[in-house]
Amino acid sequence: MIAASFAIGVALGVASSLAPGPCGLAVLTATRRRQHRRAVGIGVGAALGDATCATLASAGAGAWLAGQAGSATLARVVGGAALLVCGLRARREASRPAAAPAARPRLPGVAVGFGLLIANPGAVLMWAALVAAAIATAPTLAPGPLVVGVAIGTASWYAAVASALGRTHRIGQITRGVGTLLVGYGVALLCAVTA
Repeated sequence: MIAASFAIGVALGVASSLAPGPCGLAVLTATRRRQHRRAVGIGVGAALGDATCATLASAGAGAWLAGQAGSATLARVVGGAALLVCGLRARREASRPAAAPAARPRLPGVAVGFGLLIANPGAVLMWAALVAAAIATAPTLAPGPLVVGVAIGTASWYAAVASALGRTHRIGQITRGVGTLLVGYGVALLCAVTA
């Protein structure tokens, strides 16, 4: 069951990274600034964050958090505000000409990716749902290989995105589009709080 657990983890890592979010936007921004190593580092940091959240979820922390009163509301407010800010910044960044590679960034890409993932309260809730669904489907899953698979799936996805985006001339349009999606999603989350 180790190989199956690993394969399911890889699939979950890739699937969790498909939707545009702050980590994907950070990879996009670093790529636009011609900082390919930083973009890959952000992906590795996001992978470590996903693995941490998946580990906590498989240990029951996600289910506990989901059961706390107000946790979904907190996730919507914080997540919605973060997405709104990230989306607006992305749209502003896209309107500027692509800059030459910056000097040394203040934080390493790995720290940025990990921080963006861990600071997202919805990430643990999402991983709680994903891990619970995976375990319900295959109760004999091995948590260790599952978590390693999640990290490899997430890191591979972001490395592929950075590589593909590094070859396109439409990166400004892509940045603007992702920013618009994030603004819309952030507004929807914030509106869901008042509903």
